[in-house]
Amino acid sequence: ISDSFFTGELSLDGRLRYTNGILPQILMAKNKKFKKVFLPLVNADEASIIKGIEVYAIENLLMLLRHFNKENLIPPIKPRSLDSFLKNEEYEFDMADIAGQEQGKRALEIAAAGGHNILLKGPPGAGKTLLARTLPSILPNLTLDEALEVTKIYSISGLLENNPIIVKRPFRSPHHTTSHIGLIGGGANPKPGEISLAHRGILFLDEFPEFPRH
Repeated sequence: ISDSFFTGELSLDGRLRYTNGILPQILMAKNKKFKKVFLPLVNADEASIIKGIEVYAIENLLMLLRHFNKENLIPPIKPRSLDSFLKNEEYEFDMADIAGQEQGKRALEIAAAGGHNILLKGPPGAGKTLLARTLPSILPNLTLDEALEVTKIYSISGLLENNPIIVKRPFRSPHHTTSHIGLIGGGANPKPGEISLAHRGILFLDEFPEFPRH
């Protein structure tokens, strides 16, 4: 087992439970030249995106014991391509559905093309928030490396939910009363903040002047 890496949260009855941060652990194991990874079955989809290392998904310790005793060998899971996770993603807010607002849409297109920040200013009801929410719909799809970067952040934050890999660019809209730790991360049990969770996506600060100056 010297070439194997084992990870997973173990329950008292010997079963392996869903574990946060699986993706960065597998990437670390791959970089450390491990050849095999054993992890919880419920994390299998998240692990299947990584190629170049054998991944074994197990339900409990008894399965692992039988595997090493050659009583019941576990087959490695088949790697999946990023395309297999891509569905015809529909956006709740699509710029194609916005009538008029040509100047605002043009500004957003320039910001999207160049990766620029943008400040939207105008009276209430002018459509600033709606326009901002349509911005992800004109951004290019995440590449595999970008998707892995984003998924790692959401994996260690426990925010993957039922998504094995993040394929849509994040859109984060923290309230102006959010603490600075909530924004930049940290805390007694350090976790990524909203800025990190918006990585490769959009960080939308609505009512920007209401945010504390610091």
